[in-house]
Amino acid sequence: MLSVIMTVSVITGCSASDSSDDASSQAQADDELEIGSIVVYGKGEQVRGLAIPYVTFETGKRLAEEINSWKREMGDSVNVYAMPIPLSSQFYMPDSMKGQGTDQHENIKNIIGNLKGVVGINCVSELEQHVNEDIYARTDHHWLPLGAYYGAKVFAQEAQVDYPPLDQYDKFTKEGFVGTYYTYSNYDKSLEQHPDTFVYFKPKNIKEVSCTYYNLSFTQKIDHPKTDESGMFIDSLDGSKCYSVFFGGDAQMQEIKTSCTNNRVLVIFKNSYANAMVPFLTNSFSKIYVCDYRFFETNGIDFCKKVGCTDLLFAGVLPLICSDVGIGHLERIRVKEGKNDSNEEK
Repeated sequence: MLSVIMTVSVITGCSASDSSDDASSQAQADDELEIGSIVVYGKGEQVRGLAIPYVTFETGKRLAEEINSWKREMGDSVNVYAMPIPLSSQFYMPDSMKGQGTDQHENIKNIIGNLKGVVGINCVSELEQHVNEDIYARTDHHWLPLGAYYGAKVFAQEAQVDYPPLDQYDKFTKEGFVGTYYTYSNYDKSLEQHPDTFVYFKPKNIKEVSCTYYNLSFTQKIDHPKTDESGMFIDSLDGSKCYSVFFGGDAQMQEIKTSCTNNRVLVIFKNSYANAMVPFLTNSFSKIYVCDYRFFETNGIDFCKKVGCTDLLFAGVLPLICSDVGIGHLERIRVKEGKNDSNEEK
């Protein structure tokens, strides 16, 4: 079975039910990006929603140039990485539809080819080796945590940091995940009737990890009492909210301290795709700062210097980060003046 929902879909890069306040919800609504029609194909447990993405080489070059600007300002003492992540349509689009939209891998290679002094992270080949595993949701636009594990593995290899095998994590399973593709496909019944199984992983050293939440200008700590002992996971979320088990959403930032002793400090400027990567990096860096570039409210260069950043990663799903909106946000936080002037922009 193959059907194409011809209405233009909207992908925000956030989970369908992020737990956030009204202001944060409005911020998310303001950052929507049209990426194309939704394809629904397959039968029974194999039914899958897909988005047809649209990205240009010109925009990819502009994204690379913006990240190059970050590298110039951060200097040689900081390792800078760029990781554009493909949507599931890169791997699962039926043959009859493969000529539609953008070739995501070619666009990722174009971005990486325009980087200067920045390490490009291309996780397509690694993910291709695991397409028969549950690496992407069928009912949602996010990759599943297993896909994030393989993607983060490529980054860890390039960063030359420790990266434990999957058997060093405890597995948790939630049934009944029906995500954004169900909504964007005008509530396709076949997706509703065949939800995803959402499997996520916690590091075995979870008691040695602590996550502190901050406001978006990094001036005030925020209580997040619903999390587990590490602060990274909200285990109570299920159904359409499954992907938000990581931090509960995007409209805050996190400081994660680990038992890793290499004294390397990772700052991630990301959209929600990278949330699922973070738990797999708690054995790789001594500290991790998780910042969503769409909502960040202070100067990114100053912030990186303040926290002692040694490694700076830009990571996000390709059609969001490689867009006028995504590039605009990266430039905004790079050149932003002042620490607390964000209210003037809202």
